[in-house]
Amino acid sequence: MKKLISILTSSVLVMSTSILLVSCIAQGAKPSPLTIGNEIKKVDGAANYKNGTNHPNKDSKFTNYFIIGDSLSDVDGLSKMLNEKTKFDISGLNVDFSSLSPLMPVPNKVLNIKTDINLSLGNDEIGDEGYGFKSKDGKWHSSFSNGETAGYLLNEKLGFGEMESSNPFSKGTIKKNNRNYSIGGATASNALNTTSSLILDDVTVDKQARALISQHHVEQTNNDLVFFEIGGNDLFALGGLDPNDTKTQNKVIEESMQKIRLTLFTLLNNGIENIIVGTPPDVSTVPRYGNANDKTLKYLAKTSARYHSEMLKVIEEVQKYYPNQIQIYDIYEEFEGLKDRHEIEYNKDKSKEEFVTTNKDKAFTDSMKFKGNGEIELTAKTIVTTTKIKLLTFDSEKGGLIITKPSVPELLAFGLAKTIDVSLSANMAMIPFRNQDGVEKPIDIDSYFFTDIVHPTRLVHKLVSEDLFELSKKFEN
Repeated sequence: MKKLISILTSSVLVMSTSILLVSCIAQGAKPSPLTIGNEIKKVDGAANYKNGTNHPNKDSKFTNYFIIGDSLSDVDGLSKMLNEKTKFDISGLNVDFSSLSPLMPVPNKVLNIKTDINLSLGNDEIGDEGYGFKSKDGKWHSSFSNGETAGYLLNEKLGFGEMESSNPFSKGTIKKNNRNYSIGGATASNALNTTSSLILDDVTVDKQARALISQHHVEQTNNDLVFFEIGGNDLFALGGLDPNDTKTQNKVIEESMQKIRLTLFTLLNNGIENIIVGTPPDVSTVPRYGNANDKTLKYLAKTSARYHSEMLKVIEEVQKYYPNQIQIYDIYEEFEGLKDRHEIEYNKDKSKEEFVTTNKDKAFTDSMKFKGNGEIELTAKTIVTTTKIKLLTFDSEKGGLIITKPSVPELLAFGLAKTIDVSLSANMAMIPFRNQDGVEKPIDIDSYFFTDIVHPTRLVHKLVSEDLFELSKKFEN
């Protein structure tokens, strides 16, 4: 597929009036990459930096630090996004039920609808089983590792204050520490309509970048840094395709590159000065495909290599416009070496006799379970009475789903009510676990490179954060 936005000659790049630009487009020219993202407007309540950033460490040269990416950087991101995307608070909705049922005699009932859906990764009641961590202040954080992610750790190394998540659905006043836009499961491409598309199509990396620019006045700061990593989930999507379906493969890869390009130009054109870009690994080497046949593994390795090559081409193009503002953390090239470094890190305080050969290719986690509870509650209000019905309840540990059949008096109360409140609430936890039946001594999760079939353990994230910190020193500003 041809590039949607071509590079114009230098004379066209300096055209500044909209009349000239429209004229060029009308004659067949495409807009300059330097115009990408220029139309983004700041939301009401965007973080303001006129009085300084939340950076307590004056030794670091960066004025701000943000993250864009997927589960490799996510800390509370998916949890917060799911809550904010599904949250409704609608009051004063007029609905006439009287024509639908004789039991609803009062017309034009007023509906008030609220939803509150919460998801956590891991559970502090269970302990160190693979997901999430507890911070020093005792707060539980959701992550797809048994500790802090690499990008989150880099925030600490750079001397910034607390880092919290944000997303395109975040509303109200954006705090200066709402700087992590990474979402578990996020992709570059949304070319495939999967079951997760309903949740994740709104948080592809280009939309994360637009949210960042709209929610922060980065034009007020002069040396911001972004860590941007993506591609793993796109490769997993490609792994689910027929190896012979080159048409769909091309579509996913081409759209991925388009979105990565849009992301980089959106950030740089709007005042972000420095970006570390992380490439995805060769996914044929992760435990997810541990039992795959040779044909599948060859296809995955070939596809990973192609994705990596195309991503480097995109970065090279962007660097023609911003030659000193991108550093590459090439996870694709470093992945196997990282496994060896993990083993050294795990054994650094052990004697030769105590040396442990770490598990580089298998996941610590055997399986995944979901815990959850929730309810749909209706409240009918008349002038003198209030009647509540839990229409539906769910508890994964107490029999699952229960639907309540309203009694005749309850139906009558709802029929006479002028106002009905509808409340939907749910609390869910996604918990990985290891079946250690018959094992005398529990196996240390940190001796594994992978906590589950795709995500690394905290020691790996620690090593990556150190690499990222060294890369950050290479920026000239």
